Amino acid sequence: DEVLNVALKAEHTDVAVSALERIAAPDALSAIAQRGRNKVAARRARTKLRQIEEAAQPVADAPAVRMSAEDRQKALELCHRAEALVAMTNPDEALTSFSQVRLAWAELQADVEIDAAFVQQFESASDAVREAIDARR
Repeated sequence: DEVLNVALKAEHTDVAVSALERIAAPDALSAIAQRGRNKVAARRARTKLRQIEEAAQPVADAPAVRMSAEDRQKALELCHRAEALVAMTNPDEALTSFSQVRLAWAELQADVEIDAAFVQQFESASDAVREAIDARR
């Protein structure tokens, strides 16, 4: 209880984080994350809670179809094509090309489970393309 009080009420980062490192109970971590005076300790408590929750989740079944080297190459190529569209000066041409790339991406996703890193890269590129098209219009 005293360690929890220190983690909750300490204003010095080193003291609060040190106390937090000795706590493993999810309810105590939740209290620190919500009511902790020290922002760094509260942030770390949220991170520890997230890690505990992720570890408790059942492991998902392996995807039915894993990405082959050819699929990885195609995903990478589509990501690069999407990223290149940011530089197009004509917004109408960029939009047409972007639609084609999105269609090819959707077709690839329908066939295989795409690695999260590729999905994130493609979505970031897509956001950048949309912003560039809007800015040029």
